[in-house]
Amino acid sequence: MQDCSQAKPSTGDFERAAHAALQHFGLRDVTLELAGFVENVVYKVTSAGSSFVLRLHRPGYHTLAELESEQAWTAALNEAGLAAPRPVASRAGDRYVLVDVAGSSPRYAGLSVWRPGQTMGDLMDQEANPTLVARRFAELGELAAAVHNQAVNWEPPPSFERHALDADGLVGEKPWWGRFWEARALSATDRARLANLRESLRACLPGYSQSGEAYSLIHSDLHPGNVLLHEGQLSIIDFDDAGYGWHAYELAVALYRYLDEPVLAGYRDALLEGYARRRQLPPDCVSQMSVFWIARTLQTIGWINDRPELDKDSNVPALVERADRLAGDIGFA
Repeated sequence: MQDCSQAKPSTGDFERAAHAALQHFGLRDVTLELAGFVENVVYKVTSAGSSFVLRLHRPGYHTLAELESEQAWTAALNEAGLAAPRPVASRAGDRYVLVDVAGSSPRYAGLSVWRPGQTMGDLMDQEANPTLVARRFAELGELAAAVHNQAVNWEPPPSFERHALDADGLVGEKPWWGRFWEARALSATDRARLANLRESLRACLPGYSQSGEAYSLIHSDLHPGNVLLHEGQLSIIDFDDAGYGWHAYELAVALYRYLDEPVLAGYRDALLEGYARRRQLPPDCVSQMSVFWIARTLQTIGWINDRPELDKDSNVPALVERADRLAGDIGFA
């Protein structure tokens, strides 16, 4: 993955870039509302009674071809009846436009239709009854299965390019979220421990099936915070990390935030029950999910290390402890 270090332009710098981008899409007299400021700078755009999402993409994270491929897939998901970001082309017919940002590298800007709703994660946080939360996970499982059904039956265009979260993408020499075993916040002991875990994963993951029953395009960040509920309809947002990967990885990510919950097993069962209503579970799903929880933890360390501007190094020791505990739980490494 490319070096994504970046300067810190002001809010005004980003707003000026946003207005410049919107002119390419024929939108003027707009109202901007900042909706996200972590990976990408995201605005809710209101114009003439319609609402849109404008994303100013992090420099170096994706090529133009990869960004265009993301929109090609979300458009195909919509055509298949799944609510995902619906892209809007520029006046010139382009999916993205390149805009200058003072104090930073130019950024690709993409526009899609705004989808209203409350995140499933917020709804779960507001719900005190674990049984009702489990029902949400069953809905999420059905949604994941529907995404995978579309993915395995869809033929991407010849120009389609997205990364792979296979063994190399997770624990190879250039993992998608960075070389976690070299993170600056690690002690020498922690580096050695993560290097051992990495080698164990490198030995294990190549044996996992990459047939259509287990592997395809996946969202790869399909947790409850990236699913909206509005008037009974679920919609998926934030395909920034979508790529090729294992279906069991997708399901593991859905539960990752809840690993320390005492009712985790019940949530997992509900998620898998929902998935099985729409699609056969991947082979060895439960055991593979446990391995992917370790991989996700290591990925998160790499993600933090590649983004020093977020100042999250203090989270790394707890993540190392989590990786150790998860590995111990399954007698791994």
